[in-house]
Amino acid sequence: MNRNHSIDVLRIIMAFLVVTIHWPFPGKAGDVFITYGKTAVPFFFAVCGYFLFREDCDEMMGRLKKQALRMLIFYVASNLFYGAYIALFTRTSTGSLREMKYMLTSEAWKNFLLYNFSPFSEHLWFLGSLLYALVIMILLNKIRILKPALFAGPLLIACYVILSHMGIGESYQLRNAVLVGMGYTMTGMLIARYKEQILKPKFITPLLLISFPVLMITAAVELNTYKAGVMVPFVSCEILTYVLLLLCLRFPDFGKDTFAEKLGRDCSFGIYIMHIFVMHLLAVTDNDAFFGNFPPVAIFTVTAFFIYIYSGIKQALVRK
Repeated sequence: MNRNHSIDVLRIIMAFLVVTIHWPFPGKAGDVFITYGKTAVPFFFAVCGYFLFREDCDEMMGRLKKQALRMLIFYVASNLFYGAYIALFTRTSTGSLREMKYMLTSEAWKNFLLYNFSPFSEHLWFLGSLLYALVIMILLNKIRILKPALFAGPLLIACYVILSHMGIGESYQLRNAVLVGMGYTMTGMLIARYKEQILKPKFITPLLLISFPVLMITAAVELNTYKAGVMVPFVSCEILTYVLLLLCLRFPDFGKDTFAEKLGRDCSFGIYIMHIFVMHLLAVTDNDAFFGNFPPVAIFTVTAFFIYIYSGIKQALVRK
């Protein structure tokens, strides 16, 4: 499968939007960025599924196993990293000491094991959800029913959205590996399987180009509609995620050979994992003033800088 430059550009944009969710811009602008940020993690899931899919079940099994092992390594390493950071930080913070005590409770570990709700840093749920989803898909592929099961992907997403709006269960319980992890990833695989048929009609390009601004507007309308505000998934953003993915597939060379493409390709995943550490580090060392009026920009820039340096060193060592 050829490199899609547009997807790499979108990756770094989505990484920035994730940062704006965890430390929002002040005022109404913060809610607006959170609204569009709702496409970020679903986009990462969908892109993962898109690149994993292969018509040959044996070839796909190899890719699923390789990705599952990669996620397991990152999931364990990231939780150990944040756990160690919090353990060290408890020496100077009473609040963190209480947080550490909670991490040792049976409730915390139940949520960790069942719902990927990491007691060390909440944003790591994405890694656990994807890992569990990949394991389930490996089992489905082993018995040769994964490809027909892909059609359940959009239904799982719909269940997640409906249950969230009905207020059934906690948000961390609903974004589990089945509804969210498998839902978004299998829908991405479904798009990969039927990419040619989806993009073949002549009307699809103008439809996508029109849908993009329309969904941006309707998402803003939803922001001012729900009593729960940004705490529930937005229907417009769920659809917008896949409109963006299809636009990337329709215009694969957008952003080719740009710095944004390189950042998205090499740094987006690292930014996702490490931005919470940078955010906490700057805050607890009394460097809040560094954030200025645009804290997400500062956090993103600092994190991207160090991940970019790390990525460059890693690539240089590999070439040697």
